[in-house]
Amino acid sequence: MKLKVLPPLLITSCVKTSAPFTKLSDTNHRIQLTIDGIYQWLKICNEIKIIVCDGSGINFSEQIFRHFPKAEIEFLCFKNNSKLVSKYGKGFGEGEIINYALEHSEYLKNSDCFAKCTSKLFVRNFTDALKKWNGSYLFECNFLGVSFFKNIFGIKPISNIEFLSVNTRFFVVNKKLYLKNFRSAYLHVRDREAVYIEHVFKEIILRKKIGKFMLDFPLQVEGMSGTSGKLYKKMSRFSYFKKVLHRVVIKRNSSFSNFFIA
Repeated sequence: MKLKVLPPLLITSCVKTSAPFTKLSDTNHRIQLTIDGIYQWLKICNEIKIIVCDGSGINFSEQIFRHFPKAEIEFLCFKNNSKLVSKYGKGFGEGEIINYALEHSEYLKNSDCFAKCTSKLFVRNFTDALKKWNGSYLFECNFLGVSFFKNIFGIKPISNIEFLSVNTRFFVVNKKLYLKNFRSAYLHVRDREAVYIEHVFKEIILRKKIGKFMLDFPLQVEGMSGTSGKLYKKMSRFSYFKKVLHRVVIKRNSSFSNFFIA
């Protein structure tokens, strides 16, 4: 099935980080991993327009354009408020980066929607997700209390499932809706108090009763986390199937059934 809409992809980057609790700190390594991520994105969808926006004030556009001379890539860089990022955390800096890109990117100015992904990561089944996307929101969420029984084909609904957070590594969103609902979310981040951007997004979703933003299948996120240094490998068939079953259980819970895109 051909994609009806191919939103531009905003890659948020900060190759010289000031955020606390960040294990991957070598600038050159972070640049190379960002380039590796772009390579994977172009393999997944070579027609996509990419915006790389870096919040550390380091211009590594020459390296980007040298690696991808034929790709449609826009490069932006500016200096985050490093004192506030150091005080409040990486989610604060991420919010600043997204807002800067929305204000300065020509690709984003000329689009009604956009995809956002943290640099160094990519989404293997991106095009499959876009085929199901409803044009408003697409978020991946984390839940606690999802479990199975011996007969997986007779899954019993779980009543004590807890909605923990929104995984903000990657999402797709209508631009107006993002500006209306999430533009200021980063101002409430307090990493040192364990209030992360993922929690703030969750609270906004609940407070504003936002629905229809989850898929029946998991997003296959791969690459390396700049915060933890964790490598996200290709999902096995078993893990993928297990996550699909998780969604079956969650969707059957009346508290969360409205989260899913029909």
